[in-house]
Amino acid sequence: MKVRTTLHLGSETVQKLDTEALSRGMSRAQMVVFLTHRLMQRYRKLSSFMGAVRYQKRSDDAEWKRMHVALDQMNHSFLLEMRCFYRFSVSALIAMELDAVLNGQNLTSISNKSNGVIDNYNYNGRLMMVNKLKTSIRWKFFWNIPTNPKNIYAE
Repeated sequence: MKVRTTLHLGSETVQKLDTEALSRGMSRAQMVVFLTHRLMQRYRKLSSFMGAVRYQKRSDDAEWKRMHVALDQMNHSFLLEMRCFYRFSVSALIAMELDAVLNGQNLTSISNKSNGVIDNYNYNGRLMMVNKLKTSIRWKFFWNIPTNPKNIYAE
């Protein structure tokens, strides 16, 4: 089942996203998933424990557009969790990573333009665990099922 969601991006960013998706043979939704999976690899730099959610920079003369995408439930949840852990709006994350792709910033495990099609299941599964302690709750989220899941239950 697809989850329909809306991104709020500058019209220039939407055009760039559509152009890049077309050059890679992807749909808008596939391109959004591609960008978020690339972005996840910078989790150490971008994650934030506290603070308000940060948004894209406003510009009085920029034209803003609503861009609709339909994502599978796992990738939709992935986007929402990225918003919580990174403390950026999903639209800001997409715009940020698109800019990185267009400026040639490569990541070690994903080649840039030469990679026409990606595996949509780069993060193939989610695991969420909760442990109630005396006065607190501990949550563990896994974006990818660990190779030896028995080890995570031992803690």
